[in-house]
Amino acid sequence: MLDISSETNILKVVGNSGDNVTTGLGFSDSIANETVDGVTYDVYTHSDANTDAKVALWIEQGLTVL
Repeated sequence: MLDISSETNILKVVGNSGDNVTTGLGFSDSIANETVDGVTYDVYTHSDANTDAKVALWIEQGLTVL
């Protein structure tokens, strides 16, 4: 996920009610939430990620995480 964007190391996943997201191994819910432009996301981090890089996976609330 590093260098996906020149501005952040955050990948945002948005969808519709009933959509599923498979994160893969190593991701865990950080219990943090972020709201941007009226959309609230659950924030996931990866166990191998460098915390200084501020890498995160933001998944819109209401989506099912598998």
